[in-house]
Amino acid sequence: MASRGGSALSEDDVKRISGQYDLESVRRLNLRDMGLADVSVLAGCTGMVALDLRGNKLRSLAPLRGMTSLRALDVSDNGLSGATLAPQLEPLVSLTHLNVQGSAISRVDDAVALLRARPTLRLLALKDTDGERACPACAHPSYLAAMVEAGRDLIMLDGESMFLRDEVATLLGERAGHGAESEVSLPAANSRPWFAGVPSRRFGPEAPLSGSAAVRSVRTSADALREAREAIQSMIAEDRKGGRAVDAVLRAAGSS
Repeated sequence: MASRGGSALSEDDVKRISGQYDLESVRRLNLRDMGLADVSVLAGCTGMVALDLRGNKLRSLAPLRGMTSLRALDVSDNGLSGATLAPQLEPLVSLTHLNVQGSAISRVDDAVALLRARPTLRLLALKDTDGERACPACAHPSYLAAMVEAGRDLIMLDGESMFLRDEVATLLGERAGHGAESEVSLPAANSRPWFAGVPSRRFGPEAPLSGSAAVRSVRTSADALREAREAIQSMIAEDRKGGRAVDAVLRAAGSS
């Protein structure tokens, strides 16, 4: 059946794809790139844990509001509106993984509203690590700072580790505090990912669903982080060494 320029998902479709006889028994469902505009039947899938709706023609997530066990949701490349998306996330009280890449979220306030509507989020993507499929809001100069401020409980934002970002920011700030001559700052929001060693996360039915799994993936970058720390600490040591040399010259000049 056609609906708003796309097709409507039927109960038979859900049963066939999931292999389950009862809608209430469906836990994971991959409906990617099916041209769906109407997924009203999903209202019966109250036990859903992971749902992939990427690449469809949805304009509303209202049928999902009863999915209180839903933890991973991919609604990327649907062109969903930022103004309506956040309120529809509020009933999804267990949601931790959300992918909205390619959505029509043009205002930074609407991006921040996602975090405020669903404070359980730990992994959130509005663009991928190469900056592709980005929501328009991602290009705004204040995007990154606003999201970091609002998403203090996030583990990953746009495929980048929040933990490692804080660690490197601290080290860079320490170097700056020791008088490094060059300006020290983290890359802007629209630049290349700040730390190439951080693995991208997958979203959808195959995605890990626990925060602990995400933390373990972050820890796999420990070696790269140690290298970054050692490099920055080496620069700090060089700065200190240079400072002592200057002090010695000044003392010698003052005593002559």
